[in-house]
Amino acid sequence: MSNITLGADVEFFLYEQDNPVPAIGLIGGDKRRPRDVREGNLQEDNVMAEVAIKPANTLEEWEHRLNSVYQELMQSVSPYTPLAIPSCQFPDEALTDPKAREFGCDPDLNAYTLEENQISASTLHNYRTCGGHIHVGGFEGDDMTLLRIIFNLDLYLGVPSLFLDHDDFRRTLYGQAGTFRIKDYGLEYRTLSNFWAKDSRLIRWAYNQTVRAVENALDGHEPDPTIAEVINNSDRGTAHELVERYNLEVPYVNAP
Repeated sequence: MSNITLGADVEFFLYEQDNPVPAIGLIGGDKRRPRDVREGNLQEDNVMAEVAIKPANTLEEWEHRLNSVYQELMQSVSPYTPLAIPSCQFPDEALTDPKAREFGCDPDLNAYTLEENQISASTLHNYRTCGGHIHVGGFEGDDMTLLRIIFNLDLYLGVPSLFLDHDDFRRTLYGQAGTFRIKDYGLEYRTLSNFWAKDSRLIRWAYNQTVRAVENALDGHEPDPTIAEVINNSDRGTAHELVERYNLEVPYVNAP
């Protein structure tokens, strides 16, 4: 794993007490021109605030960089508080700025069908969702190697996430199994919401399980593709069986 690098981009909602606040105009960076900070960058994405980190080679770098960019975000948006909540409904008056209606992300792909995911922004209405995407680089192999990594990420991250992220609404839209983008350095795994960024234990879990998934994929392990149905249907009963069968780590559930 010495050549493997892990990066991340995570979206947050801003809150003033119990009220969501659009991030528009508070950060000074966007998708085209992110605002660089010491360990990554900050940007506004629709009404969300987004952080991204530089690639990390170790768990220590991963945790330090995520904590660092989060602190930079907190300082930028004060007195509002960034929260790792997967979905949120905004009032009409919070969505009047044209940027709140921009859904400009490049399309992503489904690893099981190899087709573009089709999502209509109209289905969101006043809801917005936040992702916690993990970027994997530095591995060698063909297209099947890349897909095998995604299948293993679904097993080691996507399946346990059913017990850690109870927001099934986002999962029906942006959190489907095997959601990814091809990058020049490797891949971006887009199935997870931002739930794993809310505390240090989950941040470490996300890193360690990504490493475990990549190692197993590079060793040729290919999970049963039916795990996609488990994730897409939020089937926690079958997910529990998979946790036991594969000895999957689920912090706060099966950890001491």
